[in-house]
Amino acid sequence: MVHLTNTPQEHDVESKWLKIQRSFLHEYRELYPSDLHYSKGEFRDMLRRIGNKLGLSEYQMKKIILRWEESASHYF
Repeated sequence: MVHLTNTPQEHDVESKWLKIQRSFLHEYRELYPSDLHYSKGEFRDMLRRIGNKLGLSEYQMKKIILRWEESASHYF
């Protein structure tokens, strides 16, 4: 039996993150480059850390990342 959830797949989020992290950092000036660093297997920890700084849940962070358009401005 396959259990389906409504949460984004980790791999999809991380792949997108690698493409947009520079523009994300530019948009959210309260973040520092050091906030974006993570080691292999610690992507979710980094998302939670950034989410805490921005007042967002891990799920909200994933949705923002997946919906991110690099050329657009992003506001809550």
